[in-house]
Amino acid sequence: MRCRPVVNHHATPTVPGPLTGIRVLDLTRVLAGPLCTMALGDLGADVIKVERPGTGDETRGWGPPFDPTGQSAYFLAVNRNKLSVALDLDLEADRGILLHLLAGADVVVDNFLPGTLERRGLEPVALLPYCRPKSPECRPACCVTPACLRFRRVRCSCPGSR
Repeated sequence: MRCRPVVNHHATPTVPGPLTGIRVLDLTRVLAGPLCTMALGDLGADVIKVERPGTGDETRGWGPPFDPTGQSAYFLAVNRNKLSVALDLDLEADRGILLHLLAGADVVVDNFLPGTLERRGLEPVALLPYCRPKSPECRPACCVTPACLRFRRVRCSCPGSR
């Protein structure tokens, strides 16, 4: 597995956030998606960002300004509080790693164009069962797409859920 750690420029919070203990798998790139998952991370969620090997998110090169290591200030800002992993979703082995990450996720956020994941053999609705259940009788909906409406909202059937 190819890893690319992302600088976390905030100290560990002394008070847990409201999303502490929630794992978010971030399959987003450029603007809206990373901003969404940044907010989740700021609220205490554990966010794992999946990027392309070699180039990563396009915003890594957006600038100026750049930090002393050449990283875009924009990229560093919207990807704070995230860990990053480089996966090539065209490779079967890396898709297997993605399924492993899904198994530990409570929430998955992507902003791919419709059909992009499907062309790689990753039908979004079929991925829902891979997500981590909160309890044996409840498997929450775990996928959010800020850029399109290809997922139907699925409600948890647990007692007390809306």
